[in-house]
Amino acid sequence: MKTSDIDIRRLPVNKIINGGMELAQRNTSFSGLTGFVNQYTLDRYNFLNSSVNPFTFDVEQDSDIPTDLVGYNSMKVTSTTGGTIHTDGYVSIEQRVEGYNLIDIVNKDFIVAFRVKASNIGTNSVFLSNTVFDQRIAIPYEITVADEWQTVYVNVPGRDFSTGFDLATGLGLRVAFVIAAGAGTRQEEHNGVWQTGAGGNTGVIGQVNNFANNGDYIQFSGVMVYDATHGEIEFERAGRNYVEELALCQRYFEVVAAASFMLVPDGTNTTIYACSCSFKQTKRAQPVASNFDIGQINGGQATFSNTGATTSVDGISAVSTGTNASNINYTYRNVSTVEVDAEL
Repeated sequence: MKTSDIDIRRLPVNKIINGGMELAQRNTSFSGLTGFVNQYTLDRYNFLNSSVNPFTFDVEQDSDIPTDLVGYNSMKVTSTTGGTIHTDGYVSIEQRVEGYNLIDIVNKDFIVAFRVKASNIGTNSVFLSNTVFDQRIAIPYEITVADEWQTVYVNVPGRDFSTGFDLATGLGLRVAFVIAAGAGTRQEEHNGVWQTGAGGNTGVIGQVNNFANNGDYIQFSGVMVYDATHGEIEFERAGRNYVEELALCQRYFEVVAAASFMLVPDGTNTTIYACSCSFKQTKRAQPVASNFDIGQINGGQATFSNTGATTSVDGISAVSTGTNASNINYTYRNVSTVEVDAEL
């Protein structure tokens, strides 16, 4: 399936991609995250940790899910070094929704719904904003029982996304689960009103420190953002199937297998080779490619470097920089797995 078969401007109900945490193209676990972290983990989810915080985290795709979400997964964040959050620190999980996907909820109330489970009870928050945080709202919710899954529906007042928000291929809306916030990054509940002016990622007054002790955790699944006129719906009704979710994830990030590349001589120069590959999905924007390396066959060698790669929204090509490539069988696919990144 191509994303052209799914109108990115009219995704069915749910504005969140990979809400069931099924896709993990980069890896299924990310260990030892400490200091400043601003890193994509499971597909479409960015993990942020302030440099001033004392914690070390493991982030992983976990099979522990609510009983009615069979076939999905959860995203689990565990602190391997508990402590007191810095007064100016915060920790969050964020999905950055592409602008096209907001068009049909401009000026409409919407709902952020999800399943959550944590080792600590207390107040947490959902934080929503535009790219530069000068239009934002923080809304609290309560975890009432430790170590049990619960369902949360957060009602968000409508906003005129046509002013101050990107409604094209850029970052339209930040949807963040703030899971720890120091006193300096907390503010009173916004009382259902969007705030304007200078600001940043924030929690709410009374927000619990989910990571006070070694082994403390919080995990999420069944994440949705949708038009409030649908009411409180179950995740399955808003979910897409695996093939559709993968196609949408690959609009932003794709792992290109070595077998997808074909080496061919670069013109009449028998010591220089070119390779190319079309992407499975057209990218949101011109992507960045990484992880080219050296391949060797029949005593010949050709090097493909990240800096030498040329990308478009539809594919990638590169010319070898090796000087001993004359013995390479040009029909041999000779590039390692390549990561192609067009994330927001």
